[in-house]
Amino acid sequence: MMTATHIIAAGYVGEKIGNPFLAFLVGIVIHFLLDCIQYYDTTDNGEITKRQLVLIFTDLIIGILIIVLVLKANLNLQGSFLWGAFGGILPDVMDNIPFWQKAFRSTSFGKKFHKFHDKIQKYSLSPLFGITIQVLIIIIFSYLYLTR
Repeated sequence: MMTATHIIAAGYVGEKIGNPFLAFLVGIVIHFLLDCIQYYDTTDNGEITKRQLVLIFTDLIIGILIIVLVLKANLNLQGSFLWGAFGGILPDVMDNIPFWQKAFRSTSFGKKFHKFHDKIQKYSLSPLFGITIQVLIIIIFSYLYLTR
């Protein structure tokens, strides 16, 4: 699932909760729930390819733009949106960043975490379908956030 999808969904729910600590915990849960929905993600057999880099950087730019727009729209967040968003991306940060992925997955906790994280993910074979699902989730949660 794209980082932007996790950020807006978990951040929105986190803000609704209003407590930064609970927002963080619920953000983690939201992450796993979103990963259960069919989506497209290019892994290219573990290789870092040009296609993967384009998808990653586009996703990061969208995610950063969401955070910037949220901060501009409401400076009285009390951290709940940001803590929810952080909880929403933390599982991927722990498990999928190539720089420490191997070291993390070699620990007892990391092995169990990766096995669970990998098992719940539902990849779509169709980029059009999988990316459309993620964009729809972003649109829905952006609408909910902007009309709150």
